[in-house]
Amino acid sequence: EGDMPDGCRYVKLYLGFKGRGTVWYDNIDFRLSKWNFTTLERLSPMFEKEYQLTSLLVPKPKKVARPTNINFSNKDIYIVLPKLDVNTNIAASKLLKKYFTQASIVKGDINENIENALVFNIGETHKLDITEISDKEQGYIIQKIEAENQIIFLKGGASDIGNYYAATTIVQLIDKKTSTYQHANIVDYPDFTGRSYITNVYKNRWTINKDTSLSSEEKLEKINQLDKDIQQELSGVGHYAFYKINKVYNNYASLGKQWWGPGQFFTDLYEGLGKESERLGVINPCVMINPYFHFDYESEERNLPDSLRNIFSHSNPKDINKIKNLITEAVNNNTNTVMICADDFVPHSGSTRGIYALFTDADKKAYFNMAHAQSDMMNDLRTWLDKTNPEVRLEFCPAPYLNQFIDYGQGSAEAFFRDLVSHAPEDMAIIWTGNTVRSLCYDMADIKRYSDLIGRKPMLWDNTPYARELEGQYGGYPAHYPGKAVMCNLFEPYDIIVPKDFHKIMDPHIYSNQTGFTERHKIKYATFADFAWNCNGYDADFSLYKTLVGIFGKDDALKLLQFNDNYYKLISIWAKIRNGKEDAKEDKPYLIEGLDKEKATVYIENLNRIYLSLEQSISNKRLLDELKKTMDNKIKQYQKIIEEGEKGSGKTGHRQT
Repeated sequence: EGDMPDGCRYVKLYLGFKGRGTVWYDNIDFRLSKWNFTTLERLSPMFEKEYQLTSLLVPKPKKVARPTNINFSNKDIYIVLPKLDVNTNIAASKLLKKYFTQASIVKGDINENIENALVFNIGETHKLDITEISDKEQGYIIQKIEAENQIIFLKGGASDIGNYYAATTIVQLIDKKTSTYQHANIVDYPDFTGRSYITNVYKNRWTINKDTSLSSEEKLEKINQLDKDIQQELSGVGHYAFYKINKVYNNYASLGKQWWGPGQFFTDLYEGLGKESERLGVINPCVMINPYFHFDYESEERNLPDSLRNIFSHSNPKDINKIKNLITEAVNNNTNTVMICADDFVPHSGSTRGIYALFTDADKKAYFNMAHAQSDMMNDLRTWLDKTNPEVRLEFCPAPYLNQFIDYGQGSAEAFFRDLVSHAPEDMAIIWTGNTVRSLCYDMADIKRYSDLIGRKPMLWDNTPYARELEGQYGGYPAHYPGKAVMCNLFEPYDIIVPKDFHKIMDPHIYSNQTGFTERHKIKYATFADFAWNCNGYDADFSLYKTLVGIFGKDDALKLLQFNDNYYKLISIWAKIRNGKEDAKEDKPYLIEGLDKEKATVYIENLNRIYLSLEQSISNKRLLDELKKTMDNKIKQYQKIIEEGEKGSGKTGHRQT
C-alpha cells in the first residue's frame, strides 16, 4: 500500500536483489482500489438499488433458493413448538412472536383450520431432508414444502441451536410496510463455530477504592455507575445472539491488578451472563484470565519488587488455585471456554523484549524455562477441568503472539514454542494476531510459519476493528496519514484480507478484540458476525450496508454515513494541523492554511445539521449520545488547536491524543 503524488510517472521498486545488474519492469498497471474512495463514495451506489430481503441477510446464508412472497396481513399465524421443549426453541418462538405480533404459540399439533394460515413449525424432522446439516451443531434449514400449504419448517442440525438461528434469519425477511414475508428455502451453517465479542473494560470496586485521586463521593458514584453499566452490558447479549455470535468474553483488565480477587463485580457479571446464556441457549460466557497482570507492561525481571514477584508462582498449587477459583465461578454460570493470557505482562530478561524469564526462586528451581512452567500450568488446568468440566475449551495466548514478536526474540520464540507445544495439552488452542498486533492482511506464508511453530492451526485474536481510526502512538491513518483519515469509518465493517477458505486453515474459533458495549460497536460487530459465518461470501462494504439498512432503514443509514464522512473530513484537517505543529521547528512555525479553516467550518456545520436530523428520526438514544459526544469532543479539539495559534511546538516523538 502506498501513495503516488499527482503527475507521478515512475516508481522505483526495491526487491532486495543482490548484485549490480538491472531489472526492467514492463507494462506496469496502476489501478484505483477501494481505498481510493471514502466509505460514503463506495456505499452510495448501493442506496440507489433495490434489493430483495434475501440479499440483505446478516449473516449471509450458504444457500438460498426458491424465493417467494407470502402476504400475511389477513392470515392467522401459528408458531408450533415440540411437545418436549428446550430453552433454545422457546427463545426462537418468542423471537418470531416479537416480529409476527398477531401469532399464536402452540405446542405439538395444530388442531385449528390452517387453510388460510401461515405456520412456522420449529424442530419438525420427518418431512425434511437434513443431510447437509446433520453433523453441524449450529446449522439449520428453513423450508416450505409445497404440499404442506403455507407451513414453514425450521430445523436445526445436530442440536436445537440451529432452530434459534433459523428464527433470526426468518425475522429479517419480514417487510413490515407490506406485511409480507419474503420466504426462501435456506440451508445454512457457520464457517467459524466459535464467534465472540468482549465486554467493556470496567474498573472494579477494588480498583476504584484504591484510587487516591477520587473523593469518597466520587468513588461511590463510580461504583454505582459500574452496576448500571453491567446491567446495560447484560441487556445487549440478545443483540449479539441475534447476529449468531455465540461467545462473550470478559476483559481481563477489568479484573484489576488484584486479578485473583475481582470481587462482586465479577460475580454480578457472570451470574448475569449465565442467566442470559440459559435463557437463549445459543451463547455462552467465556472467562479470560491473565495471571501476570499484577506486573507492569513488559517488565524487566531483574527490576521486579518482591511484593509483586511473589504474588504468583507456577509451581505453587495455592497460586494455581487462584486461577481455578475464577474459573469455577465462571463455569458455574455456563462458561464453556477458558482463555489464559500470557501476553504483554510476562516479565522478560534484560532490556530485550521477547526473551521471557521465570521470576520466582521456586519456579527457577522447578522449571527449565518459562515454556516449561506455562505448559505445566496448562496441563494442570486441563487435567482439573477434565475431572470437573471436560467440555470446557482451553485457550492460551503466549507472549510471542505475532510474527513480529517472534522476530524480536532472536530465536528465543522458536525455542519457546518448541518447549511449550511438546508438553502442553494437544487440544489447547493457541492465539495469534497475525504478522503484527493489528494485522489487516494474512497470507498462506504467514499462517504456515506460525502454524508450524505451534503444531496446530492458530486461533485468530483480531485487533483490527479499531486499527485504521487510531489517532495516537499506536498508528492509524489520523496519526500518520491525515489525508487518509477521510477513509476511516465510525462504523467500520470487519475488513481483513485473507486467503480463500480461511476458516479451514485456522482454528474453528475466532476472537474479536473490541468492546461490544457501545451502540457503534454493535453495528461493527454485526459485520464481524457476517464474516465469521460465511468467509468466502463476505463483502465488507455490502455487509455494512446490510447492517445499517437492516437496523435503521435506508434514509437513516445514509444519514449516518454522511455524518461519518463529515466527521473524518474534519479529523483530516485537525490531524494535518496537529502533526504539522508538532513537527515544526521553533524558528519555522507551522502556518495554518485559510482554506483548511474554511473547509473545517463547513464540516462542523454539516455535522451539526445531520445530527439534528438524526435526532428526529432515530430512536436509539444511546447511539445518538455516543455520536454527540464524539462530535463535540473532536470539534473542541479542533477549536483548541486553532486558538493556540500557529506557533510550532517543536515536540518530537510519538503523537498521542
